[in-house]
Amino acid sequence: MFPGDMCPGVNAALDWRMSSLKALMLCQRTQGELEWSKEVRGYVLSSFFYGYIVTQVLGGWLAGRYGGKHVFGSSILITAIATILVPVAARAHVSLLITLRVIMGLASVRTAFQPHY
Repeated sequence: MFPGDMCPGVNAALDWRMSSLKALMLCQRTQGELEWSKEVRGYVLSSFFYGYIVTQVLGGWLAGRYGGKHVFGSSILITAIATILVPVAARAHVSLLITLRVIMGLASVRTAFQPHY
């Protein structure tokens, strides 16, 4: 398949004697796999903070009760697993991605409120 057939506007780039590889790279940068509206992109990007804001005080309490290293370690583990699942969730459905990002926000608890001894 010719790069100009996949991406509108690449034919103009090819007319200027651009190589087909450069034109294909241009096409990949201008069009994404997921075509979401600005509103949906806003929901996806802000969903992390919906969970994050809830756990600001809760993180200090959990660190005081269970110890900072356990809370912090669990937080990092859950966030790492969720991050690995982001591409799968994004391709499956946007609501699954939003839910996953809220979970990432919830898992990103702060332990800064607990005094360090």
